[in-house]
Amino acid sequence: MSISARRSSASRGALVVLAATAVVGMLASCSGGTANEGPAEGQLYQLGTVLPPDSDDGRCFEEFAADASESTGLNVQTAPSGALGNEPDIYSNLAAGTFQFAGLSTSQLGAEFPKLNVLTLPFLFDDHDHAQAAFTSPEVQGLLEEFSDATGVTVLGACSSVFRDVAAKVPVRTPADVEGVTLRVPPNEISIALWESMGGIPRDVPHSEVYQALESRLVAAADYPFGSILSGKFYEATDYYSQTGHTWLAQTLVVNTEFFESLDEEKQNALREAAAAQTAKVFGIAKESLSRVTAELAEFGTVVDDVDTDAFREATASVATQFAEKYGVVDLYEKLKALGD
Repeated sequence: MSISARRSSASRGALVVLAATAVVGMLASCSGGTANEGPAEGQLYQLGTVLPPDSDDGRCFEEFAADASESTGLNVQTAPSGALGNEPDIYSNLAAGTFQFAGLSTSQLGAEFPKLNVLTLPFLFDDHDHAQAAFTSPEVQGLLEEFSDATGVTVLGACSSVFRDVAAKVPVRTPADVEGVTLRVPPNEISIALWESMGGIPRDVPHSEVYQALESRLVAAADYPFGSILSGKFYEATDYYSQTGHTWLAQTLVVNTEFFESLDEEKQNALREAAAAQTAKVFGIAKESLSRVTAELAEFGTVVDDVDTDAFREATASVATQFAEKYGVVDLYEKLKALGD
C-alpha cells in the first residue's frame, strides 16, 4: 500500500548544558519560585521546547501559550529552540517543578514510561487519521493518565503528528534495499532493531553532524521526520527521499501535575480546552505539510519514492511483536492497529 498521500565536541556540549542550566535558574528566580508553589500574580509561566518558533510545532506551542494566557489570566510564554536545555533536561526540570509547561516528544515520554513506546512501534499507524483516532482513543488517554500518575507530568494534548522517513543516497523502496546500507538512526532500541532486522547497519550520529556524515558517506541514509529532511537540507547530500513512514511520533503539550492541580477547576478546564483546540488542528496540518515538503524536495531534484509499505510491515512485524511483549502492551498494540481498519 502506498503512503505517499497519507501524511501531508564535548566541550561545546558542556557549555550548552551549563548555559541552559543557568537560564533555567534565572527563569525560576524571575518567576518567583517553582511550579509547585502554584499560581502567583504577575508570575511568568514557562513552556520549554527544543523546537524553533517558526516550525509547525513551534507555532502550535506559541498559539497554545497565547490561548492559555488569555483564557486563564496566567502569563504563559514559550522558551523555544532549547533555551531550557535538551528534551531530557526539559523533562527533568518540568517534573521537578522548576517550570510549568513543556513540549515533549512521545519518544521522550516513552523513555520515562516504557508503556508509551507502544505509540512508536514500527508501522503501527496507516496514516494521520489512524494516528489521530489512536491518540484520542480511550485506550491511549487511559495510558496517558497512568503516565501522569507515575511521573507527575500531565499530557494535555498534541502539537504535531509526523512519520519518520528516509533520506538516502540510494533508493530504499523495499526491505531488500536496506541490506548493507549504513543509516543514521535515533539511538533507541526500537529503531536499531527495526533497521537491523532488514540487514541495515545503524549508526548513532548526533543531529548536528548528520549533514556532514551524509556528505562524507560515513552513512548512506538518515532516518528522520519528513520536515527535518527539508529543514536540515539533507537533500543537498542525498538523492532519494523514501516515504517509508515506519515510525509515528508527536510533540505533546505537557504540564507539571502538581502545578496543574493547584489551579482552580475553571483554569484547568481552560488549559485543557486550549490544548484540545491545538490537538484538533495538528493532524490536518501534518497532511498539508507533507504535501508541501514533498513538492519542495522534488523542486530541489530529489527523487521522491513511494515504497512497498506492506513488504516493510511484513519484514519488521517481529520487531513490533518483540517490543510490544517487552513493554507489556500486546493487547493495546492490537487494539490500536485495529483502529485503522
